[in-house]
Formats: sequence, C-alpha cells, structure tokens
Amino acid sequence: MKTYSSIDGAEWTERSSHTLAFTEPYTMGLVLSAGVDGQFVEATFSNIMWPVLPLGTNQTE
Repeated sequence: MKTYSSIDGAEWTERSSHTLAFTEPYTMGLVLSAGVDGQFVEATFSNIMWPVLPLGTNQTE
C-alpha cells in the first residue's frame, strides 16, 4: 500500500509505503484528512486499482 499527496493534482509525492498481509477477510475503504483540527478538505478519488476477485466470488461479504 502506498499513499501519495498532491497540491495541484499533477505532481504527486509518495508519503508512505507499507506491505500488508491479511489472513482473514477484510474491508477496504478510502480516507481523507486535512491534518488540522477544524480544517475542511475536499478530494476526488480516481484510478483506484484493487485485485479483481474471480468470477462467482461473492463480492458483498
């Protein structure tokens, strides 16, 4: 997993990189933070990639 940030949406800086190993089912989500209490922030998530589950797999569990 890698995290990136950008001020202008054109140039991106890698902020962190971690390898995750899951042994049980898990839930994935996207999070956004301004990093400052009381500060609001807006974002658009795009080009999100995640491994595709095989056909016939129940993807709602």
